[in-house]
Formats: sequence, structure tokens, C-alpha cells
Amino acid sequence: MTAVLLSELITRYKHPTIGYGSAFDLAVCDAPRKSLSLREVLSPLGLAIDQRPTPAIPFSTEELEAALPACVEATREQIRGSAATGFKGIFYRLQGAEPAHVTPMQYGGLVLEADRELLTEAVNLGITVLSIDGGAECYLDVVSDLPAQIFAWDSVTTATPDSEIRELRAGYTASADPASDFGFSGMTPPPTQKDELYGRV
Repeated sequence: MTAVLLSELITRYKHPTIGYGSAFDLAVCDAPRKSLSLREVLSPLGLAIDQRPTPAIPFSTEELEAALPACVEATREQIRGSAATGFKGIFYRLQGAEPAHVTPMQYGGLVLEADRELLTEAVNLGITVLSIDGGAECYLDVVSDLPAQIFAWDSVTTATPDSEIRELRAGYTASADPASDFGFSGMTPPPTQKDELYGRV
């Protein structure tokens, strides 16, 4: 059913868009709306970064091992809650897979399989957009095989065109590159909406 819905969306709008607010064809928002609404879910590593007093400092392996279990469960609860509250799917914002936060070995050894497990569950519940939130050094090649119907990334910041992503994975793509199936600018939510999304109001 999800595959049919996405195919119809692309046929109808030719180049549908994904973004924060009801103006987009796939709308990331804090409550279900009449449009195809997705709930943003922050990845476990993203939650761990968000909870740190000094998020700009890379994780030690010990700190990462201590923080992840609770963050994995928090992300799982958000995924399951989205399906129960009327959203058509989730916008899984994978944050932190870059040298500013973790090494490739730390991400691959401690975080990658948790993301895979959570995304596998999400895909079975509805539309899943995997959005890679990272800069020029983010590990796009490492995360490229994670399950999701739509793979979204910032093609400008990462200097990675749609053609390179299609060499790494099948499925729909979303970026600022006109060759992508969906238009996506790679932005993050406004501060007020971010507080709402993560329960800080």
C-alpha cells in the first residue's frame, strides 16, 4: 500500500516535495494534518547529541555505549507512537554520522545496527523517509543501505549528486538535485517546532 501511495504521489505532482509544514506534499509536522503527514523522529545518536551538555565534542566510546540504550528505546517509542496517532509515516532524521561526533568505527560498530533495526520496524508501519543530517564529511556510503522507502540528504552541503546515491541504493531519492524523485532542501525544523517535536514545551 505504501509503494502504491508513493507512486501515485510522484505521478500526480511530477516532482513532489518534502519539508516542514503543510505547504509540502509530504509534510513533516508535530500533529497529523489533512496532507500526507510525517512525524519527525530523531535517531538514537541524534538524541544522545541533543542531551549532551557539550554536543560539539566527539563521543568517547565509553560515553556512547552508556548513552545509546536509553536513546534507542526513546526512538522506538516515537516510531510506535507515530503509527498510533494518525501519521502516514515518519521522517527519520539520522544525525551524528560524521567525524564531528563519532568515528566510522564507532558508528559502524555501535550505532548502525540500532538504526537498521529501528528503520526496519518503521518501514513496516508506513512511509519512511531516512534523512541524513550531516555535512560534507558525513558517512553517506555507510548509511546508504539502511531501510527506507525514501532516502533524503543535503546534496549541496555534501556535494553528492543524485547519481552517486543511486549507485549505492535502490528506491526513491530526495534532495535539491532536480534528478531526485522528491525535492528536499536538507533543512532542520525551526527552533519552536523542534521544541514541540521533542517534547520540550
